[in-house]
Amino acid sequence: MTKLFVVLGATSSEKHHPDYNIRGIDRDIWSPAAEDLVARGIEMVPAASYSLIALGSAFKGATSIFVFTDFWQTFIDTSAAPSPDYCALEYIAKDVEISQGRNAVDAAMGCLDTLEHFILTSLPDEQTISDGKHVIPQYAAKTATIKYLRQILHADSHQEKTLWDVTSIVWLGYYMENWLSPHSKPKKTGDQTYTISTPMPPDSPLAITSTDDIGRYIARFLSTSSPSPAPILVVTQHQSMAQMVATIAAKTGKDIVYEQVTPAQYRRDIPEIGRVLARSYAFMEEFGFCGDVTTVGPEDLGIEKGELTTFEDFVKVTNWDSWFL
Repeated sequence: MTKLFVVLGATSSEKHHPDYNIRGIDRDIWSPAAEDLVARGIEMVPAASYSLIALGSAFKGATSIFVFTDFWQTFIDTSAAPSPDYCALEYIAKDVEISQGRNAVDAAMGCLDTLEHFILTSLPDEQTISDGKHVIPQYAAKTATIKYLRQILHADSHQEKTLWDVTSIVWLGYYMENWLSPHSKPKKTGDQTYTISTPMPPDSPLAITSTDDIGRYIARFLSTSSPSPAPILVVTQHQSMAQMVATIAAKTGKDIVYEQVTPAQYRRDIPEIGRVLARSYAFMEEFGFCGDVTTVGPEDLGIEKGELTTFEDFVKVTNWDSWFL
């Protein structure tokens, strides 16, 4: 019998699985990405505000649920507002994402009778790993969902089956596609020279992945019979900023230099999200992606390295012309 896989925050990277029908949930089911999914035979349903009622209906009958909550959409939604308060937006975005996560958990509780996998995308608990030194709003928003789920576990510990019993945590690395975001565009510093600047030291490795590979991980994971005992780490490579900039320069034939700047300068350069990103870079510089936390990697899921997208692959298939405009 065909099972139902429900994806909250569906994107064009979702992969078909032979044993599942896929139902995608998105804010805008008429977007090009959503229409692409429909063309590939995926059912799409709207949930503009991730409300409990909308998610409860969309999750009905699900065998597996994949939840992606969105910290950054709040910044996108207010990008056209005059003189937005970016400091306040950090906390608004955090509260919005926490609400999304709680609603997803509460809605999933309503389909426990059919549910085999509840897959939550998250990030490492930066405050625990750093002993309180690093506090990052988008990390805290995602870990708040895990903490909420554990609170429910304690409250329902007498139940024969709990949501925690079928829960797996997925940690997504730094997206290669982030390079195509406006804040990653290079500055022209001469007739034919460009500069990329972040607070990250040039040789410090970043754990990176392509959004195209998320579906590969999840499809392979769904072939297993039980939830993962440790976070699934969706990471293809570890590359430094200097390495990635050099790869882009080689592909485009442009003279691009990487420059490390102070967090204060970075916040001035990117006032919208520079504060948040600078904190992330500071944490990753000191602790890597997740400190010494044990994770499940591609080899544990039987994924060969040749199946995943390398940064070189990503750069090769990307059109970089508009990046320099």
